[in-house]
Amino acid sequence: MNWIISLLLILTFCTTAPTSDETSSMDDSIASETADEAFLPDTTAKINGVNFVAPPREVSDTCMQSVRELNAGWVALNPYAFTPKGKPELHYNVERQWWGEKLEGVRSCIRYARKHGLKVMLKPHVWVQGQGWAGDFELDNEEDWAQWEGRYEQYILDYAALAQEEQVEMLCVGTEFRKAVQQRPQFWKNLITKVRSRYKVA
Repeated sequence: MNWIISLLLILTFCTTAPTSDETSSMDDSIASETADEAFLPDTTAKINGVNFVAPPREVSDTCMQSVRELNAGWVALNPYAFTPKGKPELHYNVERQWWGEKLEGVRSCIRYARKHGLKVMLKPHVWVQGQGWAGDFELDNEEDWAQWEGRYEQYILDYAALAQEEQVEMLCVGTEFRKAVQQRPQFWKNLITKVRSRYKVA
């Protein structure tokens, strides 16, 4: 089995689906070094899970058996998107990507996890080509930011829709985007509001 299992890392804006009592209002503190406490997971609840690197080819549901053998209750799935360093492009769910990084593969892996009694955290993650870490990603001008944000929003909302359809327990937004959050706070506020309007798993 070619899957790589690592410790589960929740790096940025991971949120469980809002309840009917929650509000989508946000304050300006999103631009600070740390995320607003309202958008952090409940620290009193322990998440005992693992993070999967997506498989390149289709696999069967037996792949989740190893997660259960580790006594984990959660699995994180990472549908990667790719953006070149300093460029406003963002590519995801394209033919050349691995099966487990595309919508089809992610949906199957969510269902495999369910068959083994696992909860799911869906963590869309951008790999910055020529840089690696998304935390240092930034662009030079407003036009480029607008183009990139449009693509990123589409990417996140596609996976928010999938999370809703498959009743995923937790969805992450903005994984690792340290500089982008600091420089473009209004975009992230608006995006999180849009995500919460689509992702309403109770």
